[in-house]
Amino acid sequence: FRRCLRGRRLSNSGVKTAVGSFALRGNWVRSGTATFTPGANTVTFSALAGTAAQSISAVGGESFSSLTINSAFATSPQLTLNNAVTVTVTLTMTSGIVNLAGSTFTLGASGAVSTLTRTGSTTTNWMYGGTFRRFWPTATAITTAGNSYGLFPVGASAASSYRPVAITSTANPTATGSYSVTHIDATSVTDLSPVFNDGGTNIVRKHDAQFSGLIASVTGGTYNISVTMTGLLAGTLSNIRLAISNGATTVATVGTHTAATGTAPNPTAGRTGVTLAGLTNDFRITTTDLVATPLPIELTSFDALLVENRVKLSWETESELNNDFFTLERASDIEKFEKVTTVKGQGTLNSKTDYSFMDENPLLGVSYYRLKQTDFDGKFTYSPLRKIEITEIETHFKIYPNPAVDRKFTFEMTGINSQNEVPLKIINLQGVAVYEASFKADESGRISTTIQLDNAASGVYLVIVNAATGLRKKIVIP
Repeated sequence: FRRCLRGRRLSNSGVKTAVGSFALRGNWVRSGTATFTPGANTVTFSALAGTAAQSISAVGGESFSSLTINSAFATSPQLTLNNAVTVTVTLTMTSGIVNLAGSTFTLGASGAVSTLTRTGSTTTNWMYGGTFRRFWPTATAITTAGNSYGLFPVGASAASSYRPVAITSTANPTATGSYSVTHIDATSVTDLSPVFNDGGTNIVRKHDAQFSGLIASVTGGTYNISVTMTGLLAGTLSNIRLAISNGATTVATVGTHTAATGTAPNPTAGRTGVTLAGLTNDFRITTTDLVATPLPIELTSFDALLVENRVKLSWETESELNNDFFTLERASDIEKFEKVTTVKGQGTLNSKTDYSFMDENPLLGVSYYRLKQTDFDGKFTYSPLRKIEITEIETHFKIYPNPAVDRKFTFEMTGINSQNEVPLKIINLQGVAVYEASFKADESGRISTTIQLDNAASGVYLVIVNAATGLRKKIVIP
């Protein structure tokens, strides 16, 4: 029979045995010395629309024979585990996202047959924030990961963040055991130092989101593994690979790379021929191309536009969470970026924000711009690169303040080739030089320096940049 319990609490003493399958509208709470024997029944968590999320709280953890999650509550998570939970026979995920809250959810038992029945939605029906553990059958090869074995329905807390791990075997394990997957969400990336050569192709960056696995007691076997990621930047799918993180800025590989499937923003990447020891690693999504497929979570927009030999940089956020500041960076070589400026973020804001900045001194030739977003906790992500090409920059120079203050003024010049030296002469109206010097342009083709004319008499002077160019301006010394 089927019984509907509305938020009932199991008592603190005695042994409670399920005498039939039932649907629960409220929370499952077991405390004190009470125990629960599931029998061969199904417990269904089925909150109604407009009611509330549900939870499982049980001292020492809880065990069910079969568990169904079919919640109509509209807000994720629909179910939260406050303790470990084991389902020995069948887990049915019809509707609902589960927050493991640091706990472990175990499906199956040693030597037993267990199944996962999950609908094919990418907007619901996964677990996050803890560990999903599945038992592997004795001496059995699993050629297709799915409901019977090998599928681990993990993800992140954000909407549309179903990120499953799939494991199959090509050689039988010789003893039963379990495999555990813990997905740790992140939005940042790490550039490798040094890059890692994976079968002739260099991996250059890893995403910091983790897919960590651990075999508990399986013996032997050879395996294939794949992981799915969501919310990445657009790019080239073939640049995406699966690797293992083996250091702060390094990766390694196990088995053999298989071509990623899906799309660059939502790829599935894998390795084949992985040993048992190889599965016990921290797997990461990686890229072989920083420019075409940079990996991080996407801004609404980031654009660079050439406006009269200046570069206008503009970007837009749909909302912001713990956003401390943005850093605009520029490079002529994508390995060596320099900071152009920083722009304060909005912290946490649930509305659209537009930003812009004008680079008054862009680089001559081809250059790249990127946007680095940094959270209050120091975590950061990069935007995709934007390419600008300037074939010629008009040379400008200016002096200020004019008249000079305390016989001192600033000389500034732009539009020069990097590292070029520029001779400067200051003469009075009779043509007598009172100051001569040479200045070298920086990497951006810019000179900015302060000039002091302590011994010059009051009057009008000409500041001449390289007499052959005809560039000159008047400066007044009070």
